[in-house]
Amino acid sequence: MNTILRLKEAGRTVVMVTHKTNALAQCDAILVLQDGAVQAYGPRDEILAKIVGPRVVPGPAPTAAPPQASTQTK
Repeated sequence: MNTILRLKEAGRTVVMVTHKTNALAQCDAILVLQDGAVQAYGPRDEILAKIVGPRVVPGPAPTAAPPQASTQTK
């Protein structure tokens, strides 16, 4: 994967063909083909969320607001 990063930093376009979602960590955009027809194209996170669910590719975890204390009384 270091080779891919070096090529991207040099301004090169890299085309990768893979079935492994962890290999997509370095991709900016994804094109999904099925039977030779385009099924999806767009930013990596958006496309992965549509086809396999969110947070498949390793990366920084999103920050969530801490749960708030309940204000209901019995």
